[in-house]
Amino acid sequence: MTVKLPLSQQTLPRLEPPSNGSQDIPALTGLQILAVDNEVNTLEILKFALESYGAEVLTVTTAREALSALSAAPSQYDLLISDIGMPEEDGYFLIQQVRALSAEAGGQILAIALTAKALLDIGMNCKICPHPSPLPTGEGT
Repeated sequence: MTVKLPLSQQTLPRLEPPSNGSQDIPALTGLQILAVDNEVNTLEILKFALESYGAEVLTVTTAREALSALSAAPSQYDLLISDIGMPEEDGYFLIQQVRALSAEAGGQILAIALTAKALLDIGMNCKICPHPSPLPTGEGT
């Protein structure tokens, strides 16, 4: 089956980096970020957004590449951003490996875990927190 969608004649606005005078969003100037995601398109968007605010971003596509980058220059990175749902070694594996490192080797780096599958995983395979107890149903309500 083939589906063809008509092309829009409307031109989308070009994204512009924020002005330096923005008081709502702090500048990330000089912040060194290591970003990990197996989806290259996601990495490109993340890199563009972070660099628009002044961050310097290294992107890698596997947990092993992230560990190698961190091992090669442990004091270079201020923040690790990792996808949770990567194939093979996932974000949980990566964070466990990073936290097993000494502070000098990068084990105390600030870390953010992201996933597009969060809503799908709730109630199926939650590794971050235990499953909550079900709410009482209450007869007649």
